[in-house]
Amino acid sequence: MRMLLATTVFLVAGCAAETVLQPTPGGFQFQGFANNLMPIDTAEGEATRIRFLEERLEQNGLCPAGYEIVDRQAEFVGGASWRVYYSGQCL
Repeated sequence: MRMLLATTVFLVAGCAAETVLQPTPGGFQFQGFANNLMPIDTAEGEATRIRFLEERLEQNGLCPAGYEIVDRQAEFVGGASWRVYYSGQCL
């Protein structure tokens, strides 16, 4: 089976931030980020991360009928930076 890995790098406030989409059987793993411009626990920050996720899903033809987030975890990296991990299942 061919593995698809979509990676996008964003330059935000002078720092590189990376999103990674990894397909899984029936779903995906997505790694996003949080920082001062997209805080970890705000509705606006979360909406931006979900928008990045949905763009990656569409670009890669994953979950065309929609998806459900089944797990979300955050890892503090330092300063105001976090990695945010999502596990999703396609509908």
